[in-house]
Amino acid sequence: MDTIEFSHRLVTARSFLQEQALKFTHDGDQAEDLVQDTMLKAVRNRNKFESWHEKSFESWLYVILKNTFLSAYRKQKKRQDRLAMLSDLEGFLPSRRLGVNQAAARLIAAEIEKAFQAIKPEYCTTFMLSHTGYKYSEIADILSIPLGTVKSHIHEARKALQRQLQDFADKEVDSAA
Repeated sequence: MDTIEFSHRLVTARSFLQEQALKFTHDGDQAEDLVQDTMLKAVRNRNKFESWHEKSFESWLYVILKNTFLSAYRKQKKRQDRLAMLSDLEGFLPSRRLGVNQAAARLIAAEIEKAFQAIKPEYCTTFMLSHTGYKYSEIADILSIPLGTVKSHIHEARKALQRQLQDFADKEVDSAA
């Protein structure tokens, strides 16, 4: 099949794809995005259609559409699961790890919590993921941001926390003197 015939058949199949995409997504905008992704993948993989010569063009497109939808669904599900885990971390209080003097530990924990609230939420989220053991590449996948942005957010969070907590430490030294 030449490029012109392929393009014509792809355009002709658009309404079929739209109908099928709506069955998966139940949303017009998402269905349109799914159709566009499917058509793009079909164009990119045009040479693979030859192996489908016994099956219909629409069947081949349907398989691409279904796999594209399932991949996006799994990715979204994974992201939601990880974000749910992040919401559990928001109440993180270091005071549980602090030692003997509970009054001092509560004061320090309150200052740490205050310092966290003073930094940008995206920096805090990125920092907390790093702090709990996620690798930079994993954080980039979870938050769907570039690796460089992850590193930048963590660096900025550390700097902001150091500034905030240094002010607290200076106050404590002054009041102790």
